[in-house]
Amino acid sequence: ALGDLVFGYGDQELQQVVLQELKRQRLRMATLEIGAASWIGDWMLAADDDGQQFAGSLAFPHRSSACQWLTDDASEAARDDDAICIALAREVQKRFDTPLALITGAYPSAKEMATAESAFGTFHVLAHGQEVVVIRKTMGGHPDVLGPRIAKTSLDIVRRVLADLPVG
Repeated sequence: ALGDLVFGYGDQELQQVVLQELKRQRLRMATLEIGAASWIGDWMLAADDDGQQFAGSLAFPHRSSACQWLTDDASEAARDDDAICIALAREVQKRFDTPLALITGAYPSAKEMATAESAFGTFHVLAHGQEVVVIRKTMGGHPDVLGPRIAKTSLDIVRRVLADLPVG
């Protein structure tokens, strides 16, 4: 009845499940996070015991800061929100030399959450080879759980995509 809401068992965390699937698929992944945190990078670095599946993470306080990191060619091509997300994912793939790149944003700051009158728009981008998935969600929640919830949503997208890939 719970279907793919169940991703592990016991004390197994979602990041551990993603790392196991990356290892099974012989893939590596890097992340870029935008906003007031870098949850995914922290979790993945702590959980990747052998350092083989997680190539690294970048964090930027704002999307404009992340866009400055793009090469001139990529920056020229990024004219709208989705194009910017795709350009960031491609740049992460290139600079980290990984087939998978996960872009997550934007984590709201404590100040933004304290003054919010509605939920926050988030984006979750996964590039795998030449394929890119851009998912936008509106998310809300208590300030103590919203950041981790945004991050877990991105990791779950990775888990679901990896589960659908043929092994090897």
